[in-house]
Amino acid sequence: MKVKVMGINSFDKLDFKASLKSLTVSYIVTFIILMVLSVLLTYTPMSINFANIGVLATVCVSTFFGGYYVSKKAQSKGLINGALAGFLYIVVLYMVGALLYGKFGIEKNMILTAVISVLSGAFGGVVGVNSKK
Repeated sequence: MKVKVMGINSFDKLDFKASLKSLTVSYIVTFIILMVLSVLLTYTPMSINFANIGVLATVCVSTFFGGYYVSKKAQSKGLINGALAGFLYIVVLYMVGALLYGKFGIEKNMILTAVISVLSGAFGGVVGVNSKK
């Protein structure tokens, strides 16, 4: 699908299959990091305040790897592909959370997490598209 926006073919080289795989990579990284974080919080005297920072760091790292993966596959438009990967990650996370908890509101923390997710994915996309094979 080609969509022209300001003279740029914005959606050229966007691969749906690669986007789904990057989402899978992001959630695998999320799972691993959150398991390590939960063990640390359970068996060490870390404060629960560390959990909030840990979750934000997890989102950051996970979406970076998702953006990196999708842009590495696409070989172009790393910023767009990575940002899209970060956006998809947070949308899926929000939808699953909203369905599980029955709350569909948007809070200040959710907006911050979404911005971090998109920016981290975009950064991972730029690194991914510019990295050597």
